[in-house]
Amino acid sequence: QDLSTAAYAQFLTGAGLDELTADFVAALDEATNRGDLYTDSEDLARLIGRPSTPLATVLVRGQL
Repeated sequence: QDLSTAAYAQFLTGAGLDELTADFVAALDEATNRGDLYTDSEDLARLIGRPSTPLATVLVRGQL
């Protein structure tokens, strides 16, 4: 179900999160949905000296 940021925060509060945490998680979700966290930077790969592994690959492998 697609919820507004405020409705999602309210849902999270109802699920037991405190209000500040719920607001933070809902705002982070909104920013992610807008694409604010997207980057095509290769900085991480340069820092670790190898290609980074996509999160989806890590999850499929059960490495988390």
